[in-house]
Amino acid sequence: MPENTIQRRFSGPGLKARRLAAGWTLSGVAARATLYRPTDIVVSRQLISQYENEETAPGAELLAALAGAFGCSIDDLFEPLTPQDAPRI
Repeated sequence: MPENTIQRRFSGPGLKARRLAAGWTLSGVAARATLYRPTDIVVSRQLISQYENEETAPGAELLAALAGAFGCSIDDLFEPLTPQDAPRI
């Protein structure tokens, strides 16, 4: 990978911060994301909770749905990797 490439990862805590700033519940995020899903994928409050706690990361379709729900770009749901993240990759 080129030296000047910035690696990024999905930010569960960032998703939670966005949700809390909007004053939404987990169910509220799931309901809003359902409106933006490109296929019949299931969006549940349990799934949103798993994302926030970084137990799992969303796939491309769910990233698009979450970005639509929050009115942001998919890139806004990611954060730069730091050296401390290296073992997690």
